[in-house]
Amino acid sequence: MQQYTYDDFLRDHCTALESMKVPELYWPALHSKLLGKEFDVPQHFELGLLNYTDPESGDVVDKELFVSVKSDEILSSDSDSIFLIDHAWTFELADVRKTLVSNPSLLSRMVNLMCLNEKEINGNESAAVDEFMRKMWKFCHLYQISKPSEVDGDHIVIKKDVWYILDEFGSSIKQSSEPNVRVASFMYVPERLCYSVFWPIVDLHKEDTLYVDWLSAVTDSDKKSLLLLPWEDQDFSDRSSAHSYVLTDDFFSSHKIQESLPEPGAPFVSVCSLPLKVYTDINLVAETLSSPSYEVTEERNEADILWLYSHFRDYKRLSIDSPSVFVNQFPNESVLTVKDMLAALAASERAIEISGPGDAFDLENEGSPKQPLTCSWYPVTFNLFYELSQFVAFFQRQEEEEPWNLGRGLGIFITDNLAQILRLTDSGPMIASRYISDPVLFYREDISSWVKFDVRYVVLLKSVQPLELFAHKVFWLRFANKAFSLDNFDDYAKHFTVMNYREHDELKQVHHDEFIESFEKQYPNVKWKNVEAAIHRTLVDLFTVASAYPPPRGLGDCKQSRAMYAVDLMLEWQRRPDVEKDTCFVMQPQVCEVNFIPDCTRACKYHPEFHNEVFDCLFLNRVSDNLQQLA
Repeated sequence: MQQYTYDDFLRDHCTALESMKVPELYWPALHSKLLGKEFDVPQHFELGLLNYTDPESGDVVDKELFVSVKSDEILSSDSDSIFLIDHAWTFELADVRKTLVSNPSLLSRMVNLMCLNEKEINGNESAAVDEFMRKMWKFCHLYQISKPSEVDGDHIVIKKDVWYILDEFGSSIKQSSEPNVRVASFMYVPERLCYSVFWPIVDLHKEDTLYVDWLSAVTDSDKKSLLLLPWEDQDFSDRSSAHSYVLTDDFFSSHKIQESLPEPGAPFVSVCSLPLKVYTDINLVAETLSSPSYEVTEERNEADILWLYSHFRDYKRLSIDSPSVFVNQFPNESVLTVKDMLAALAASERAIEISGPGDAFDLENEGSPKQPLTCSWYPVTFNLFYELSQFVAFFQRQEEEEPWNLGRGLGIFITDNLAQILRLTDSGPMIASRYISDPVLFYREDISSWVKFDVRYVVLLKSVQPLELFAHKVFWLRFANKAFSLDNFDDYAKHFTVMNYREHDELKQVHHDEFIESFEKQYPNVKWKNVEAAIHRTLVDLFTVASAYPPPRGLGDCKQSRAMYAVDLMLEWQRRPDVEKDTCFVMQPQVCEVNFIPDCTRACKYHPEFHNEVFDCLFLNRVSDNLQQLA
């Protein structure tokens, strides 16, 4: 292999080294040590074990490793004072339990590296894995790999999270807000491997303990005190959990995609002649729209209906230049389809006024009523980018550690571990929603288990002002593949219901009419028509709230807009607020998410007229027997 010179090293790593703030003094030595695989930490430093004992019994109750200086001194001015740290384990979060169970030697190394409590583990492999997953968050670190992609014609970069745990030396450097070394990781280009390095920021002397500030990049002192909780226990339970910024126009405006609103007063000209010409970039629509009332065209500029997967932005031009053309989107519909905006909508004063409060409240203030934090149809949710303090306070006030849903783009995590929640924010902005821990379950005879399920309703929105809303009578069901229980939150088959995009997971298919029959047998005191009536009320409330505010906080009114959404809901057992007995519960619908342009493959497979019925309702005012008007 051709010699990898220092000039080559600078060409490939100069920008990274500068961003890591590695002093240029150390760059030549770093190049040399990487080239020669020189892990010389043991020559200059040593591991020590610190035991914590019970003052009365003298028994060891906890222990931890630390790193101290073995050499007489390590000078920050010495160009050789930079050291490589190996990565003991690199992993993706979804694979942690499976990897540890299948690799006992790795599990043993992690147990020893983290000094896990031997009494709690007691030789039990499963207990060791659980204890590791609970304690790992003060030891693991993150880097991200960027991958270019294209979505809706826009070039974007998707970031993949890669977590890692440093070797015994790196993992034993203690967290401190007064550090004496700095640690950073970077990708070594010739090997395409990630290494970590550390260097002194002050002169070190024999027997000095090494300290690093893993949160040195966080400059906000209050936020840092919250993010330090995985390492340093503090109590923030006396703080308020009330929403503030996420209820303002500024918050909604910060999320708003650049759209223009229809020209005020622009006339809407209806098309009288059939067939209506439809331009669509969705193959399934083009293939299944078979009614003679419609003709699919490849020419966008001759279309009467634009049925698009790509985002439509210019409603003003549409209203002026094409006043007779329909489009399948509403201005600012992201208030429904983007999770953190939907959560903010559900926490709004109007939502609570229309639907009633949920079961989460802020601290009681003397002389004032409890302040609800969400409405009845949405789990209490905090935006961790803006509301970290409110969330931590709310979490710490709970009598028991309850699980939470962590959502960010493509990733969803469930955990009752506050340290995990805080560390997951390293990967980017997230929202935390109360996990529905007492869901209504469905008994699957094929696996002899009560499992989680969710239900999807297809809704058609014809108008915002006034609200015109329809629901398809055929609803869709998704089931978990394992019996539900409040443990092993990383077990996808137990806690998640979306299986149709996972190659090796079974997709349980139950048609709505079969489901109703089975459901009423399983719950003989419940009639599905009453449950569905509650779901329909929830759907009306959802769209009423979304229509109650103008953009940027609500849907924009556009006479040329028509839309189809899929609303995913779960049913939760909740105690009736009007009954004091703890034994009186009702099935309360909880909205999970609202989907724009949902996948209708199953709908078209089992109901070939699906798209014809949707288009007839939205564009020709023909309502089939499979549709029901809700508002």
